[in-house]
Amino acid sequence: MWVSFNLILRLSGRFTMTDPIHTRAREAAMAHLALTHPGYKMETAGSLVIDILLKVLNGISLKAAILEEIAAQRHPLLGHPFKKWLDDPEQALIVNTNLGGENAARGSVLGALLGASCGMERFPRRWFEGLIDPPSDISPN
Repeated sequence: MWVSFNLILRLSGRFTMTDPIHTRAREAAMAHLALTHPGYKMETAGSLVIDILLKVLNGISLKAAILEEIAAQRHPLLGHPFKKWLDDPEQALIVNTNLGGENAARGSVLGALLGASCGMERFPRRWFEGLIDPPSDISPN
């Protein structure tokens, strides 16, 4: 799901919430999610992450986007400890890892949201150093 949504958005550049690319990206991501994770709960969670990601990509802070969803009571999934560390991507991902359970799946979503919100410069450089074939935008050279 996240791959299809991310690819469509990367190809589109900056957009508004009402652009057709937003609708196509959402539809593609949700169709991809439904292939392996059907059901109302996953649809709700997928929609939540897409809504937050779109807000962040349009300039709203991650914390503000999440707090807005909590205030609207649209998504009870957000009564989550991560809101404490949204300004510290390193600590948020470490806490996620230490929580166990579905930390890989949770971490991929959390990392995508933190990356969209904070940019790669907020992640520790040591996490990228030593990669055999790093993407060009994080390469130390």
